[in-house]
Amino acid sequence: MRWARLRISAVAIAIVLQAPELAGAERLNSSTTEARTVLFVRTDPDKLTKNLPAGWAAVPGSGAAKDANLVLILVEGFSQSDADGKPAAYPDKYAVWGTSAKNAQSGAVAFMVMGGMIAPAQGAPGAYGVYRPAKVVMTKTARATEGGPTLVEESWDMTTEGEDRLRLTATYERGLATRARVEPRVSSVAKPDFYRLYKADQVSEFVYSVPSGRKTSRIAFSASGPLFADLFEGAEVMAVAAVPAYHRQIYLPD
Repeated sequence: MRWARLRISAVAIAIVLQAPELAGAERLNSSTTEARTVLFVRTDPDKLTKNLPAGWAAVPGSGAAKDANLVLILVEGFSQSDADGKPAAYPDKYAVWGTSAKNAQSGAVAFMVMGGMIAPAQGAPGAYGVYRPAKVVMTKTARATEGGPTLVEESWDMTTEGEDRLRLTATYERGLATRARVEPRVSSVAKPDFYRLYKADQVSEFVYSVPSGRKTSRIAFSASGPLFADLFEGAEVMAVAAVPAYHRQIYLPD
């Protein structure tokens, strides 16, 4: 099978997450280095509105993620340090989902976290107050022969103690990734007045996109159980981005 490559700027991946420049002051809290796989999903906009705080509305994606209004991020944590650079353990593997949203009254723009699953269990409920403890089984492989393109296979299987289960299997050819600097402001449906600002360098590429007609990658995704019923039932994956390198500094408001 011949794999087509999708060469789209990494800036496009950040559009859903990007916030305008902030007037307030923030202080460095910590830094992390991770790998991420990002799913851009189209779901019922009425379901999204019901899950957002009053006055907030989802902002759909554009470009390779056109019409996607829900984002699911799968994170493999590598390293972490505090504000003084002192290293700390960061074995976390987690899923977080939400939407880029705008407040009609204040004009504020933020990525609004709506839910999450995390391992180890002590990572819950997390900074945004919405993570649930989960068991995570993750595998990733990459192979290339005779100097040819690299073929990547990854799978995620995440379950809570209840009936909630999230699964992803993806096979794609690694293409031309690009580096970008992004600064998303991230808040939470549980604490809409709280936010963290990320100043991040990322290397990323879209490996699957329905709007762009790039569907040669093999993507299988499912989310079942009460945790996902309000948002993911009947949803469609519009695009997938691979982010093999993501380093962020996390800032909190003074």
